[in-house]
Amino acid sequence: MVASPPTPTGRFPDVPGTRDLRLVGAALATATASTVLLVLGVRFGWLGPDVGRGATFWKATRDGWVKQPANSLSNLGFVAAGLAIGWRARHRARLGDTLPRLRGTPTAETPMDLVIRDGSRVGTIYFLMSEENIAKQIRKPWVSIGSDASSQAPEGAFLKSQPHPRAYGSFARVLGKYAREDGTITMAEAVRRLTSLPAANLRIKRRGSLGPGFFADVVVFDAAAIIDRATFEKPQQYAVGVKHVFVNGVQVLDNGEHTNAKPGRVVHGPGFGRRVAMRPGRDGAR
Repeated sequence: MVASPPTPTGRFPDVPGTRDLRLVGAALATATASTVLLVLGVRFGWLGPDVGRGATFWKATRDGWVKQPANSLSNLGFVAAGLAIGWRARHRARLGDTLPRLRGTPTAETPMDLVIRDGSRVGTIYFLMSEENIAKQIRKPWVSIGSDASSQAPEGAFLKSQPHPRAYGSFARVLGKYAREDGTITMAEAVRRLTSLPAANLRIKRRGSLGPGFFADVVVFDAAAIIDRATFEKPQQYAVGVKHVFVNGVQVLDNGEHTNAKPGRVVHGPGFGRRVAMRPGRDGAR
């Protein structure tokens, strides 16, 4: 990354070789990562349980994996701070458990044992970043904010899983914590990072701004009250402070209550409909 201040266009003319380089970036508003426990084994070639091969095969694979010097717990890094959030139905009571609570002091076998026991990838949250670093990213004027999460509701099938809290509060957190409370960026700049900047970066036309000919996607919020409420223990909680929401000109939130209107539509980027020529693989297949 180039550290010199960008011009308003996002370019870095003072750095040799970057005069025509426009940098864009995206950050998350929480100091945690979220993936699956299985990736700790994948890093070293262990691909997880396969019903067709049976538990005996995978136990032998696990035992061989653990014996490798490079696969010590210290090299797994953040295992000890993992929070399990993706159990199957038979282990749903353990949603939100930390690895130490599940198995005591984690060992090199812990990730694979838990994946084998559950027969799934086991969704996991890792505590491995710092708030200082998140704030540093957010201060960069060319960094937009994302949630890296699906749209959910605290009801029905969604209650069968334990999502990352950013699924419910990423954008409210930027407005409430980083803009209003911490002053990391201004409220107006926070709005830009959540709207027009990502729309421009993704080259999505007539979205992300209010203007003639644009789709009327509007959020009305209370700048003095907006904040996230989702926690790691209870992630399925809506943020507060959002009053009204219009999607494609139709009101879907009225004084914080859903109107049951569903005017959303698929939003396509500039690559939609384009055919990409595939190069032949090594075996000649396309």
